Amino acid sequence: METEQFNWLEKELKTAKESEKFVIVVLHHPPFSSGKHGQDSDILKLQQTLLPLLEKNTVDLVFAGHDHVCERSYRNGIYYITSGAAGAPLYEKTFENKYRQFFSSQNNYSKILVSKNQLVIDVFDDLGAELDHLIIKK
Repeated sequence: METEQFNWLEKELKTAKESEKFVIVVLHHPPFSSGKHGQDSDILKLQQTLLPLLEKNTVDLVFAGHDHVCERSYRNGIYYITSGAAGAPLYEKTFENKYRQFFSSQNNYSKILVSKNQLVIDVFDDLGAELDHLIIKK
């Protein structure tokens, strides 16, 4: 895939990989989802075109929204967090995501704490109860 945007991202990821401890990518559409949009053609295309680039450049974490769910997936060294359940009508689990580690159909928000050698990602429901907890260490 050779587009101006793809080439820009490839260059940025290479630079980040060389100079940063953690590399985080933020997308609108999640590459993996058990929610309503999990098998949309644009999601499947994203898996084919973008994931090899992310894996090649040792991305640590990908945040996305779009699907109105809270989900954590893990594939080939990369965590994928979908945090799209913050007020819009929620979706139920619709598709089987073989990379899923956690799923919730509750309103939520995420908090990330970054320190020298780790990322701590906590996900809370709208009342402040913890739904998910993840630590990525380097």
